[in-house]
Amino acid sequence: MTMEIVAEIRHDRQHQIGVGEGMNSEVFKSHDPQLGGDFAIKIIEKTRFGGDITKYFEEAQVMFATAHPNIVPIQYACQDASHVMLAMPFYTRGSLGTRISSGPITTKELIRVAIGILHGVSQIHTAGYVHFDLKPSNVLFNDVDDPLVSDFGQTRKVLPTGAIVVPPMYQNAIPPETLSTGAGGPLGDIYQLGLLFYRAINGDDLYRRQFVGLDWVTRRQLIMVGRLPDRQLFLPHVPKRMRTIIRKALKCDPALRYQSAEQFSKAIAATPIGLDWETKIHPSGEMAWRTERPGRADLEVRLFRTSGSWSVRVWTVNGTSKRAMGSSSLNRFGLDLPDAMDHLKEVFAQLA
Repeated sequence: MTMEIVAEIRHDRQHQIGVGEGMNSEVFKSHDPQLGGDFAIKIIEKTRFGGDITKYFEEAQVMFATAHPNIVPIQYACQDASHVMLAMPFYTRGSLGTRISSGPITTKELIRVAIGILHGVSQIHTAGYVHFDLKPSNVLFNDVDDPLVSDFGQTRKVLPTGAIVVPPMYQNAIPPETLSTGAGGPLGDIYQLGLLFYRAINGDDLYRRQFVGLDWVTRRQLIMVGRLPDRQLFLPHVPKRMRTIIRKALKCDPALRYQSAEQFSKAIAATPIGLDWETKIHPSGEMAWRTERPGRADLEVRLFRTSGSWSVRVWTVNGTSKRAMGSSSLNRFGLDLPDAMDHLKEVFAQLA
């Protein structure tokens, strides 16, 4: 015998978070007076489901079915007359999108974050789903700074036949095979993760600038042939091995990518870090890198502009003492920007 119980759930809505990041929903910080805590409440209009009441709680069901330490947990789901509401923990550490909006994360941090994301995505795929919306704003950090995959609004179940219904996707993140054939699957998630890690290691500005001024027809063609984003364009400090790994994930032919999130994770985990450079990028295009060397002086590298040309300088740093390295092979002046960037690649290779 089953018994249906209809109960009351309350939450006091405070303010919207993640503005502009959801395709079909809004998320608010809310207080639950019954539990005495704050939650993130995702609110979706029922009209989005086209009158199909069986789809109201699909997203919540996916989150419940794929529960994992690297996936945002669902706390509860409910509805009122016009909306479906999903309650999730409220995290104060924000998203990966916020972290890379002003510059890249370090190689060491990318490896840590990427492995966590890939563990979460592996769980999604093992449970028989494809996420379809893996991007920096959909990676959150919990209170101990673990990365969590979020937003399952576009996630779809792989059918017993192996077929899958591809949902609407953000244009710039559509895998080449989906653009050419309309097909999608787990290897499309691998491609989106390649884009995500490309953005994280370079900073989001380098990625976004490549799309400026291009109409959709042009962008679509360049994505399909593997020229957008530019696989050769990385900040000069990014290790060669990390470039190779990201390029493999971004292969236009899905058969040439990593064939699973687990395989991708193993490749990332095996990447040697070397010197772990923190990068700061000025709106003018000037850049500064700094790294610690245990037992030795720290290093600082700068790209700066003087009198219309670009210069590269390297210093050792001991506490508040800063000393220019005198090697003429490292310091260069009066360069145009492409030559300065090429020289920086040599600098970081020599300092490794």
